[in-house]
Amino acid sequence: MILKNWKYFLGNKRNWIWLFFQSLIIFVFLKVFELVIQYSHYRQSFQLNDWFFIFQPFDLSIAICLFTYSGILIAAGYLIRTPELFFNALNLLLAQNIIRAYCIYLVPLAPPEGMIYLNDPILAFAFYKGAEIKTDLFFSGHVSNLFLLALNIKELKLKYMVLIITVLVGIMLIVQRVHYSLDVISAPLISWIIYKTLGKWLNFYQVKTKETID
Repeated sequence: MILKNWKYFLGNKRNWIWLFFQSLIIFVFLKVFELVIQYSHYRQSFQLNDWFFIFQPFDLSIAICLFTYSGILIAAGYLIRTPELFFNALNLLLAQNIIRAYCIYLVPLAPPEGMIYLNDPILAFAFYKGAEIKTDLFFSGHVSNLFLLALNIKELKLKYMVLIITVLVGIMLIVQRVHYSLDVISAPLISWIIYKTLGKWLNFYQVKTKETID
């Protein structure tokens, strides 16, 4: 059934047009995001007094990575069965991260006191070019991306699984002081607003036959 769904999707010439523009926007975004991160790294910034920082931080990098990418794989495994849903979700993720880049640019937060750097080799390779970046704070990309993926999942068991993973990742990010609690708590709220307001507008790929829904 998955192969039939993809055959139907790739046989639609209109989808190829949207894929071209989507790929172009992703390429431009990655370049702009790199500049925003570099700017945030060197600008003047301030720390917040976070009431959630009760205990001494400790390194949970391995657990954060395992849970984060497990959640992403669960969501991707569900969405990829229907390519229209997969690429519509990608549209929302792209929109969310454009908004996040703008928030990082606007909100000059310094790393939390006692922060333990999150050792995430995939993130470092894909986005940060190996640089140790600690200023991409407001709002949490880990939490917002996982939560937005969960919103796109219709199968309840998988949705709840990804939501639980999202909560655990958020707690671990605060414990390690990778993010302020403000970054983590605001992330799902922003994701929900994006999903509700932009979901219909970014639904470029239409599921038109029953076989593409199964």
